Amino acid sequence: MADTDRIVEEVVKTADTPWLAEHFHQYSLQKDTYAYCLSVDRGNGRELVRSFTFSEPTPERLGVVDGFRKHLAGVRPDGFWDYIFALDTYDHLCPESRRFRTDEPEPRLSSEASAVVEPILAQSRGFVLWHFQLEHLIGLFDNRAERCRTLRKDFNAKRPSAEAWMSKQMIDENTTLYDLAVGRTMISGTWVPSLEGARVICRALARIAQEERRLTSHECAGS
Repeated sequence: MADTDRIVEEVVKTADTPWLAEHFHQYSLQKDTYAYCLSVDRGNGRELVRSFTFSEPTPERLGVVDGFRKHLAGVRPDGFWDYIFALDTYDHLCPESRRFRTDEPEPRLSSEASAVVEPILAQSRGFVLWHFQLEHLIGLFDNRAERCRTLRKDFNAKRPSAEAWMSKQMIDENTTLYDLAVGRTMISGTWVPSLEGARVICRALARIAQEERRLTSHECAGS
């Protein structure tokens, strides 16, 4: 896959950024509006991964931001789910709310419990990151789909009823389901995985790599 230097993160003034017209309704692109944009520069155009507009407060700094590429360097993505993981553990506005931890996830589990839990969390490196993962963990104790969804929502809303029920379910001898969920989720709770954004990144980088291979092949044939 192509080098991630093509991934661009920036804060721009919408009136000075014509290419945003391809992605936003014209009423969103007012003179005094700004936008946070995460995109892939393919050379002949931009593939927008994530963006939002805002008007107040005026940003202290316009231009390129390097936070996401630094984050990618820590994640070292190797495939589609790693890019989803990178997107969902990064927040330009509040990086501490969705921090990426390179240490081993806590609490630790016994080998017997790990054999059950870790496959559920394999795509997120042992953390409870996405809605479906928390529902699957709840499903270890109650396999009713609606019950799993309700408890997941109640846990994210920090309702006492979810804490009470999850605290009675033992993952292993020393760890409850609630302990596991609290220890391995982020402050903001679980999310819908950023499938679309990761698809955009992977597709754009693959196309860049294909074009670079084509150019290299052409140059070699002409030499």
